[in-house]
Amino acid sequence: MGIGLKLITGKKGIMPDFFDLIFMVLILFFALFFIQLVLNSEVEAKTEISLENLDQFNSEQQFLYYLNYPVLIGEREIKMKDLILLAVNTNQEELFEEKTEAYFREKKAEGSVAVYNTEEFRQEKASLFSFSNVVFGSGKKSSLELPNLENKQIPSLTVVFSREK
Repeated sequence: MGIGLKLITGKKGIMPDFFDLIFMVLILFFALFFIQLVLNSEVEAKTEISLENLDQFNSEQQFLYYLNYPVLIGEREIKMKDLILLAVNTNQEELFEEKTEAYFREKKAEGSVAVYNTEEFRQEKASLFSFSNVVFGSGKKSSLELPNLENKQIPSLTVVFSREK
């Protein structure tokens, strides 16, 4: 018993050093935990933004593909953007709907397309023609203005394309 007591009394200053060590370990633990938390939240936010940008890019790419999609009118092949202009200038909404529906059916896609007089689009008025094969559209929207050189009453059209995921 005398030897054990001698060991404890001969080691003065161990407890304050031990508390300093524990205090430093706790500070390092919480600092590293905080840094990890901040870095993870930044990575998740940047990943989400990147995925949204990629989805928007895919939607715009699909829209451009739609506008350049070849369609047959009689024996003549034209692009969908030319068909839209033809349908507006000759007031053939059925032709627009038929060819747009065929496009979405062939691509097994869901979405909508609306064609506006550009001036009315800016005033948020109703579309000239529209097609949709979805009940509630919540996809990314892309729009493009097409010049209409053949019709002085409607000098330009705005086509709005929405693709569902």
